[in-house]
Amino acid sequence: MQARGIFLTVLSAVLYGLNPLFSKTINVGGCNSLTQTFARLAAGIVIFFILLVCSGSGSVREKLRLTRRELKDILICCIGYGLIGPLLFASYNYLASGLATTLHFVYPVLVVVACIAFRYERANRRKLVCCALCFAGILCFYTPGGDVSAYGVFLALASGVAWAYYIVHLNSSGLVTMAPFKLAFWLCVFSAVLVGGITLAMGEFVWPSTAFTRGALALYCCVSTAASLLFQLGNRFIGAQSASMLSTFEPLTSVVIGILVYHEVLTVRLGIGILRGAVRLRTHHTVTDPTSGFRAANRRVIELFAHDYAQDYPEPESLVTALKSGARVCDVPAAMRARQGGASFAM
Repeated sequence: MQARGIFLTVLSAVLYGLNPLFSKTINVGGCNSLTQTFARLAAGIVIFFILLVCSGSGSVREKLRLTRRELKDILICCIGYGLIGPLLFASYNYLASGLATTLHFVYPVLVVVACIAFRYERANRRKLVCCALCFAGILCFYTPGGDVSAYGVFLALASGVAWAYYIVHLNSSGLVTMAPFKLAFWLCVFSAVLVGGITLAMGEFVWPSTAFTRGALALYCCVSTAASLLFQLGNRFIGAQSASMLSTFEPLTSVVIGILVYHEVLTVRLGIGILRGAVRLRTHHTVTDPTSGFRAANRRVIELFAHDYAQDYPEPESLVTALKSGARVCDVPAAMRARQGGASFAM
């Protein structure tokens, strides 16, 4: 069950990370973030209703029935669930995407803190270290510079708070044990009402102008709906804290999409963040900067490298080789001066 939960949560994060692939195309076609969010929720209503009707036995009325307690808890969850997309997408209008993503992904830290403070859950040392590493890795996605809007910072942080609020209440209320199609259906219904009301009140409902853009919007709705369901299922198996930390695969996927599809620049800081996560996944060991070639080794490790040492970009791979062999690896901090000229041969 643990492995299944990890797989479902990571797959959910990867699917969510594909959003930039669709959103940029949709925005070019004239559709804004509020309309995108409402369309995704409306599509979710239809998709989850069909899946709910086709699943199991019993009448449709029985499958949709909610107790007063369940209705109250779902309405509370929808405050966070419905506002995540509009808040995050709106922050991109005021901040660079790297900074907005950095601020949004404070939510794994918020989830761990909330679970400890309000649900009296224990977070072992491993979870706390993973939480810190997740946040440190996300910070590598941010490149300093440029104007910073206080309103944009507020929107990005608010989106992270909304997501953390949704995850924590989903677990604490017991809704996470509800039939997944039923829960997803009602979340989409009430969130669509909330987002649709905001969209109409602000006069921001803009339908895509071309058939291609409408097709991109339809594909975005399907992918996001699947990601939402997978996250709820993964959350059920591994809990709020682990699910929130594994969700940091979302910005990693977005970065890869940006580089491969939109030819965005891979900075040194960003590369370090990605490699740090890759080394951690392969070895379960934390290395602050896996790209540093300034290192010392004892006789046994030198003999190991003499027989097995990567030829191209050997620093991260050689660390994995050493760790897999049982060698002890530790970081020693060093003060570095800023580059005075030239450019990195790798970036």
